Amino acid sequence: MTKSSKNFQKTNQRSSWVNLDEKDENDDQESVDTQTDGLYNNKHDLCESIPGLYRLLDVYKDEVDKIIISDKYMKELCNEIVPNSYRSISKIRFEQLNCRQVFLIGCYGKNELIAKFLLQKGLIDQSAYESLLIPYNYNSINEKHIIPGLRPGIYLKKLSSDDDEIPKFMVLHWSEDGCYKGSASSFLKKNMTNFHRYLTKITSHQLCLMDDDDLECFDWQVFKVIEEDDDDEASDSGDDSICFTFEVKKSQEQKENFEFSPGFNIPFQKLAQISECNDGPPLHPLVIESELNQTFLIREMIPAEKTTETKNQTFESSSKFQDYFRQKLDVQKCSLKFDRNQMTIEKLEIIVKDGLLLPELFRPYNEALKSHEKKKNQMEQDTKNKINDMAIMKQMAFQLLKKTYSNFEDNIIEQINELSDKTVDDNEIYRVEQTYPNVCAKLLALVESITLESWNDNKNRFIFAKEYADGQFQDNVAKENILVYKIFFDNENDFIALVKKYTLKTNWSQVSSFLNNAKDIVSKIREASKKIPDGDFVRQISDYGDEKIAARFFEKYKDWKKHKFHESLKQIIRDFEHTERALNQKNESELVNENQKIRRQHFDEICDNLELKYPEGDLIMVMDVVRQIEYNRYYMKQNSYKLLRLIEIPHPEQLCVTIYSTQLGQEDTHELNKNRHVPQPIIISNGRSFGVPLEIDLETYDFKHIAQFNRKFIIFLWNKIAHKLEIYFETTSRLQKVLKEQTPLKKLSPSKNFVISVNEPKGLMAIYDNEKGKLDAYSFDEERTNLHLQFPNIKLEHWYHVIPEISHFIFIKNTEDICFVERNGRARIYNLTNNNFRPGIAQLPDNSNRVLSTPDGACIVAFVKEIIHSEDAHIAEILANVTDCPRKLQISSEISKDKNMQPDGAYKQENLINGVAATETSKEVVRAHIFFSENFTPNASMIIEVPLKNLSVELFQFSSIEMQQIHLITIDQHDGSFQSLVTNISRAKTKCGFEKSFWEKTVGRVKIESHDPFTVHGQNTNFTNDINVRDSLVIGNEKCQVIKVISSNELRISNKLFESLEYGKWIKFAIEPRTITNRLLDVYFMVYTKYAIASPIDRKDSPLKLTVVMMDLNSNELDIDEYEKKFQKYIKKSFEKFKEDTKKPIDHLKEFKSTCTTMKDLDLEGKYTEYKFGDWVIELFCLIPIQIAVARDNEFIPYRDGVSTREAEQPTLDDDFGLIGSVTKSISFGWCESILDYYADLKVKVISSMGEQSCGKSYLLNHFIGSTFDGSAMRCTEGVWMSLVRTDDTLYVALDFEGLSSIERSAQEETFLQLLNTALSNLVIFKSQFAVNRDISSMFQRFQDGSNYFGDDSDIFQARFCIVIKDVAKCDREGIVDEFHSKFARIVDREEDNFITKLYRDKVCIYPWPIFTDKAFYTKIKIIKSQLDKQESQYENVRMFVEKIKVLMAKLKVCDWGSIRETQIALRTLELKKFLKDAISYGYENQSSKFESNPTIKCLMGRDDGIPIPDYDILLSDTFENVDDSLKLMPDTGLVLLNDGENFVQVSSDLREYFEKHIFVRGSISDSEWMVNLDKFFKLIINRRIRRVREWLTKNTSKFPKERNEIYMINYTLDQEISRLNLFWNVCHVKIVD
Repeated sequence: MTKSSKNFQKTNQRSSWVNLDEKDENDDQESVDTQTDGLYNNKHDLCESIPGLYRLLDVYKDEVDKIIISDKYMKELCNEIVPNSYRSISKIRFEQLNCRQVFLIGCYGKNELIAKFLLQKGLIDQSAYESLLIPYNYNSINEKHIIPGLRPGIYLKKLSSDDDEIPKFMVLHWSEDGCYKGSASSFLKKNMTNFHRYLTKITSHQLCLMDDDDLECFDWQVFKVIEEDDDDEASDSGDDSICFTFEVKKSQEQKENFEFSPGFNIPFQKLAQISECNDGPPLHPLVIESELNQTFLIREMIPAEKTTETKNQTFESSSKFQDYFRQKLDVQKCSLKFDRNQMTIEKLEIIVKDGLLLPELFRPYNEALKSHEKKKNQMEQDTKNKINDMAIMKQMAFQLLKKTYSNFEDNIIEQINELSDKTVDDNEIYRVEQTYPNVCAKLLALVESITLESWNDNKNRFIFAKEYADGQFQDNVAKENILVYKIFFDNENDFIALVKKYTLKTNWSQVSSFLNNAKDIVSKIREASKKIPDGDFVRQISDYGDEKIAARFFEKYKDWKKHKFHESLKQIIRDFEHTERALNQKNESELVNENQKIRRQHFDEICDNLELKYPEGDLIMVMDVVRQIEYNRYYMKQNSYKLLRLIEIPHPEQLCVTIYSTQLGQEDTHELNKNRHVPQPIIISNGRSFGVPLEIDLETYDFKHIAQFNRKFIIFLWNKIAHKLEIYFETTSRLQKVLKEQTPLKKLSPSKNFVISVNEPKGLMAIYDNEKGKLDAYSFDEERTNLHLQFPNIKLEHWYHVIPEISHFIFIKNTEDICFVERNGRARIYNLTNNNFRPGIAQLPDNSNRVLSTPDGACIVAFVKEIIHSEDAHIAEILANVTDCPRKLQISSEISKDKNMQPDGAYKQENLINGVAATETSKEVVRAHIFFSENFTPNASMIIEVPLKNLSVELFQFSSIEMQQIHLITIDQHDGSFQSLVTNISRAKTKCGFEKSFWEKTVGRVKIESHDPFTVHGQNTNFTNDINVRDSLVIGNEKCQVIKVISSNELRISNKLFESLEYGKWIKFAIEPRTITNRLLDVYFMVYTKYAIASPIDRKDSPLKLTVVMMDLNSNELDIDEYEKKFQKYIKKSFEKFKEDTKKPIDHLKEFKSTCTTMKDLDLEGKYTEYKFGDWVIELFCLIPIQIAVARDNEFIPYRDGVSTREAEQPTLDDDFGLIGSVTKSISFGWCESILDYYADLKVKVISSMGEQSCGKSYLLNHFIGSTFDGSAMRCTEGVWMSLVRTDDTLYVALDFEGLSSIERSAQEETFLQLLNTALSNLVIFKSQFAVNRDISSMFQRFQDGSNYFGDDSDIFQARFCIVIKDVAKCDREGIVDEFHSKFARIVDREEDNFITKLYRDKVCIYPWPIFTDKAFYTKIKIIKSQLDKQESQYENVRMFVEKIKVLMAKLKVCDWGSIRETQIALRTLELKKFLKDAISYGYENQSSKFESNPTIKCLMGRDDGIPIPDYDILLSDTFENVDDSLKLMPDTGLVLLNDGENFVQVSSDLREYFEKHIFVRGSISDSEWMVNLDKFFKLIINRRIRRVREWLTKNTSKFPKERNEIYMINYTLDQEISRLNLFWNVCHVKIVD
């Protein structure tokens, strides 16, 4: 087992299905934590190395940039503020966090200034400062040489020491590089705006850091046209232009051309870690063929081994249980082992007797048990005998008492003890004496010594009186007796005084002697008294004959017997009992140990025998088994079994192929159409890792080819056993599953010598069989789910006359043409549609290493690897610079001029060729031979060198990025990078591009003289008005910065020459405006332009304060005051312009305050804002929308914690919960989950947005509810996003849905989103364009189709449908409403069960909405709020909403269109059934892992109200009168009343101990009474458990109909569990009685 476990851990790449039964029922699964922190090693992350720095918000690079909560650092922060307050992103104790306050202040600016600020404040060291100055690169995490950096986001930096009562923090906006520049891309501006929104919501005071450069670049004149006397004309004449000029440029008017330029370079360390296998398959990486995707894979070998997997399996009958073991052990010859730590002898007996049918193995064990039971019975009998011995001891004591004091005992007639008249014979006395040594001596000592003090006083008095009387009247008995009587009954109580009294009456000679010796007389009397046994003394008294004296002694004797004697006798008996009890406990312990030894010994022997019987083969290790008695449909008893076993799975040698996909960031996507922009793709993360691993069994398969079709991959594997080609076509998340199950899309039977080509744009795949000379071409259907043979059995020998030997076989992309290249290099193009070869034959190099088609089908490129020696290399370089040689002889090496792209050289030697200094070299180069497919000529149109180093020709692939740039992609295995060359192709026709004109100020001409290259002269120019210092002068493709404007026709530029300029000639120029830094302040207005200042629902924000901090300003205080006035004036005018432009109510912004100071004078004290930490975290979490689902590939895919993971797309199946239940359990809403849990008792209302794409849905929703959903004029929302807004009594859930009627979404995908929207919402805001167009009509038709899903549940589809028609002028309101009215009237007339009736309860509201620049746009929002207030919520509390949304999302995931209500019933009863056994056994639902340091218990809980089932205090005095009134029964929760594998002694021992300690000790009352009371105690505990579990079950099923079969069955299951509990404790009672 140890070896297998190690192997299992070693091969962590293996994918396996793990049953959820192995896991603890714990919703806060940090195992599924999919935050970005898991992707980055600590070496890459500066946040890890800077003390007191916590990342709050992070940019997650996905198809759209997401801002997410950083789980790791939030956990560290919260647990530092309040230990153990943060368990996971979904389990946070906000009430504990609210016990602490924090002081916060915000800070933003250029990153280098923030780093400088932290350094000057002593918050970081010099090393951290220098690291912070390096801009962050998202691909740097994969570099071979790690460059640590700080990712853009919101951070918290601790400012105070640990001694401060209230900690101080600074909230930092660490921005993306260049986002504050005027030239920043729209996506940089978008992220900057969003982050600043969060900064202003979580802090009320911000510091803006500026330096001298920022001040110099600040445009103070931006509002110069806004003066007090300005009129409308003046306003309109400003420079705030809304005109953006574009022009059609003829970008490629030259003839055919093909050239390379630098492309992207993505460092990825794993690409440099390839080790080839000499005798195995190739292990070098591959670029995956795809027209539109840039994807690569790495390959590595996983050695043959065995892994283990734990699985649960249920067997419905004994026969199936037996068949399983018969099949595994007898047929498959598996080895059998047992987990000896978890298994018990009882569970082993189930396996042996019910599964293996080998009862004889248990005979020795049963015999040993019988022998042990016999010994145990004997011990119990001995115990009973010893209890009788205690009674015998009492009889012996009374018998001895009667014998010793017979004179008195004979007179005691009125009180005869029940034991005093019984006689113990000598044999019995002898046995007791032998059994209990010294018992007789102790009893005799007790009897013979009357220890009553008054008895001894009277005894002393009598002896003195007798002695004294004898001395006085030795001859006169009568007088002697009188004197004795007189002295004995004398009133003097003190004995010494009595002695003195009577000795004084003697003569003087005697007086002196007596007086001197009175004390001696007393001492002698007492000594004499002690020497006389009390039994002899009683006889003396009787013989003396004085009845009164005897009567007094008799009374004293009875007093002694009643009290002292009985107490002393009980103590003696108790001492013996204690000794015997200790001896019995020792014997019982020995018996228990002996029992355990027997159990363990025979358990091991039976296991050994079975393991010897089944020694070899794949391992089956039995870990646990449960047998249950159930009833079938005929109500007949039958056994069912649940077997937990660890299975050893043999894995042959595997080829692990890991696919790495890339994607463009939003900024790159937007900038791609700009000239010369080269995007840098980002490797997509999959949850906590990069890449998707696939395992291929090399004993069965050879890997042949892989290509990508959009999101799916097509893999070609040659089955070496079946001699077939298997084609698999699936997404990465499902590929491993279909490979494991061997369920290919297609199986083909070519000969072994074949070649494959695919054509993604056309959906074609072709296979050429070299042995048969046969071509078969296949095509995908429209949905790309099936592959059909479209062009079958094409024989090439019809055109070649013999079977040609084809070395290269490629599709010409985007066509139905295939290029065949023979081994001699001859190439022909075959057209599938025409079933014929095209005219023309090209001669490719016969040593071509790789032949590819460009994605646009324009060129066929043959790559040839060549070694250039000595003069050839230099001649090639000379020819490359000759511009007038024939094109076909040119070797283009323009790119080699770039020093960064020089091919590596080796063995250099000086030489002279034709008078030119040459370098003798020997180097490997790759040349590309270009053949334009349109004119397929015999010779190459161009031959160019591929300007990359460390070339691997076999890895080359062409791919198109966003269908705008063609890249030649390859892998540098030496340095470990995924890289490309931009491929620019010009055809022999003019190609036009639609490009934005960036520089519009082009007035006049300029010239520069060679003798003064830094002075620019102007002709018809006005430099003083048109140009500012720091603007750039643009001439051609070069630009230089203006450093001084001398006059209208003269200026100075920086010390950089225009290299391509022709001196002394007047030429055109353009001006590129300088980068201004106004955005450092304008960002506030960008925030409030995009998002709501206030909303009808969200709470009012606190007034904002801004302090501008001058970092490097060297001026006096007067200058600071001047700057402060300038900033305040600028902000004031900005607000005026903002209000005028947006027409928004500015609300709390009226109180916006700004100040200015220097870094030197900055004092943070008094600038902080105090927050309750828990409320502040909640505010932060509510700010950040989370993506909860997407619809793609005709599937609905729930996300887990805001990101897509394999676990989310393919959740693990849990047999206890079924498919839908398993999916439901896998859904998590990340940071929203913790808030939903915290406010679980609040009322909830759900507001959602729907409508056409890019019509402002998110914008309206944000202004309605105060959320921060991202929105823009372009498509922004993908899938479904959730945000929360809390008020005092209601939690508002906002759901933002992506736009409908998108070309990127199928009708099925839109139906998924529409159903989720309608079924969940209280209010649906449907944003529509101005008119009812065809898209709107088809959308409403899909609504109609979707109304038939999910049955007729009464508690779904209760939303109010509010149609908001955008941009409606006041005069058009009635007309547009009439148009929509007529459309809906036709729908209602046509369909009785129309979607308005079924989905929206017959109600529709239509709002013709003003344009967003109209003040009414914002004031009318209150109307929608009133509509929401009237709408009753369909959820009693938040937890009911959470249950419903997860069930609904799970049903959409698995395409279950049945009733939601029925699904909820099924899931609820399955969940209760799963916990029912623990509820009966332990009084709670479940417990977290026992391996946790502090495991938690989940109490019996009401699912709908979150209230625990009460575990009331029970006073034991209510049941047992002898118990103290304050003593309470132990709590029910956690009390073990039933435990599989444990017998009644183990389960009941604690309860019996508690009973004996607090209620009745055994022996204190009779056994019969003790058993009655113990039984009463057991029933009290059991009935309490049954009552609580029944209450728990009833509470959680009360809202469902009782007649439902699921409810009946769960109650029936409860009755069975209760019967099992009662039966167990009845057996306990019987055993204890025995």
